[in-house]
Amino acid sequence: MDMKKNLLVFTFLVFLISGAEAQSFSFFDHNSNPIANGAMLEVLDLPSASEIVFEMNIQNSSGSEKIVMAKKNYIDVLADTYNMFCWGMCFGPDVFVSTTVDTLAAGEITYDGFFSGHYLPNTIEGYSIIQYVFFDKNNPNDSAYVNVKFIAGFTGVSDSENPYYVSGVYPNPAVSVARLDYDLNSVNEAVVFINDLTGTRVKEVILDHSSGSVFIDLSGLRRGVYFVTVVIDGVAVKTEKLVVK
Repeated sequence: MDMKKNLLVFTFLVFLISGAEAQSFSFFDHNSNPIANGAMLEVLDLPSASEIVFEMNIQNSSGSEKIVMAKKNYIDVLADTYNMFCWGMCFGPDVFVSTTVDTLAAGEITYDGFFSGHYLPNTIEGYSIIQYVFFDKNNPNDSAYVNVKFIAGFTGVSDSENPYYVSGVYPNPAVSVARLDYDLNSVNEAVVFINDLTGTRVKEVILDHSSGSVFIDLSGLRRGVYFVTVVIDGVAVKTEKLVVK
């Protein structure tokens, strides 16, 4: 067999092996939007928050039953902060691999809240990155993961330090519409982003007047907690929780 044929056979075998080892798990937020394997997701709140929570659902996207376990890996974690995760049941900060399993039939997906990551900032400002891995107990190499950046950060600065004003979002909790008042003066561009607990952007509203009020339609959102971030001239200046009822 000549060199070209050898190369062709080798490439074909690599394709078969890689296909056989394709990961069996897919991720979705609570609105059924897909989350990519290996994605970096951000969730944020105040440093004074008791905890910052990340949730998503895990699906067995293979054609056979899987016994699934979860684990966490530290990528970059601030000292004196704490974290834990839940996989059916919740585990303390010192547990890195779940002692529980979840048997998922082919195509089955976990219910909302079955998996969650919990970050306790302990009043420390900054961010920590934690990786969550989901794997087949009988074949740990069959796995998928996401990295979650928990941010305990800004909520904006006082009006005396800025040439603009942005109110908090209200009413909060809100049912179908939320309002935000603003006076931007010489600002070039201002945008309001709303993200869910997985960091997925669900709304984007441009503030296209120098001042006024913007009404945000929430009717298409599920009940739950969201984060509203105001970005002015490319800089995130204010973030707060919004509860949709």
